[in-house]
Amino acid sequence: MIEIGKLNKLTNYHLIIAATNLEVSNLTRINQTIQQPNTPYFKISENIDCIITGIGQYNTVKAITHHISLYGKPTSMINIGIAGAYDNKLKLTSLVKVEKDIAYDQIVINNSLIQNWQEAGLPNSSSNIFTPIKTSYDNEIVLKYKTALTSDTISNDPLRINAIGKKYNPDIETMEGAAFFYTANEFDIPSIQIRAISNYVGETDKSLWKIKESIVELNRFVNQEVLTKLK
Repeated sequence: MIEIGKLNKLTNYHLIIAATNLEVSNLTRINQTIQQPNTPYFKISENIDCIITGIGQYNTVKAITHHISLYGKPTSMINIGIAGAYDNKLKLTSLVKVEKDIAYDQIVINNSLIQNWQEAGLPNSSSNIFTPIKTSYDNEIVLKYKTALTSDTISNDPLRINAIGKKYNPDIETMEGAAFFYTANEFDIPSIQIRAISNYVGETDKSLWKIKESIVELNRFVNQEVLTKLK
């Protein structure tokens, strides 16, 4: 667990995290985006901040850590954004909560055998599956729980997709979620991850994706069903 000592400058505030400006384009806000060094952010209300981390796991860890170093630990953190679905029963633009998130890049591939670092016996390694510390309002966010997989690699290789499915059986894929849960847990912060399904994993025809529509639905839900729960 990371301790930040006397750096706490705000009390009882909540932090929303998104990878891109587009994914929060319709959120309620009381000011415009502030281009602070490294991490753009804006205030949704007096007690809710929103930061734009950039895409990927490293950017996510850096941005959250930087914000906490400046403003102190939030009461809770909420990661929102789009996701690709492995499960074709998940409808495009539908919303889910993430129950656990798998850091797929932390693996060893030996011929066709896939192992995480711990399974492969790498020293000082731990599980690559992250579950959040639940927020006090988790049960009030009425969405189905799903398993996510996080990877910084974008691929439509059917062999890779099939291997992932066989090993972990994920429902959705993102590029930040596992890093978000990891960082929240290291700071001992309750967290929740909400994703809108914008496409199916492996689909290369982007005309079939529904990014804009997914973000509209995501932001509508967050404005109406999440922000109202943050006290």
